[in-house]
Amino acid sequence: VPLGQFLKGVQFPLGGGLPSGSIEVDLAAADLLPSPPDGGRFAPLPPWMDEERELKALGKRVVDEVYRSETAGMWVNPKLRLYGRAGESREDFDARVAAAIEERIDEEVAKLKDRYTRKADRLEDRIARAQEKIGELEGVVKSRRAEEMVNVAETVWSFFGGRRRSLTSVASRRRQVAGAQDRLARAKAELARLENDAYELENELAEKVAAIREKHERLAAATEERRVRLEKSDIRLAEFGVLWVPVSRRL
Repeated sequence: VPLGQFLKGVQFPLGGGLPSGSIEVDLAAADLLPSPPDGGRFAPLPPWMDEERELKALGKRVVDEVYRSETAGMWVNPKLRLYGRAGESREDFDARVAAAIEERIDEEVAKLKDRYTRKADRLEDRIARAQEKIGELEGVVKSRRAEEMVNVAETVWSFFGGRRRSLTSVASRRRQVAGAQDRLARAKAELARLENDAYELENELAEKVAAIREKHERLAAATEERRVRLEKSDIRLAEFGVLWVPVSRRL
């Protein structure tokens, strides 16, 4: 049985020796009769094969002939160092190639994990602190605005109440509000920059992973079929015997 395939052949006709080639046939046990039909008889075997030892030697010769002449196709992907198995179809081999490629991709992507995880963690921490700072500054701005409005109202009422308050305090409050707003704007700009850095980091990682996948998926195209010679261990003579072919007259 070479590489999972059954070969059935008949060497015919028999003359002074066994023919060098065989005729491939598709016969089942039900197609053969154990005895000649009524009125028929078996023709005698040639002298060179009418003994058991001669039949055994002929069987060995058939195996040797198959060993010398038969080859089998094997799927190979040299880039991945993958070789086909006995009787393996192209579809099954391609599935093994795809699995090997995915394994390589996973291994290479895993090497990026630690570096990009550290970068992402640092960015996440800075973004969280920037958001916290913005929240605090928004509270400061709101508080300073409220204080400014209260200060302005008190100054205006002081004129009508006969008490003159200095406008310097109003200007000071306004400068404090402006300063808080400026710090808030800078904090928001910093947050936007950090968020953009996070977006660029994500895109960079996606591009690297895509490049890794493209590089490895090209290896699938390296699959080819190679013809390989059989080994003696690949061949088993399941059955060897004599087949009488019926004819309509005596030869």
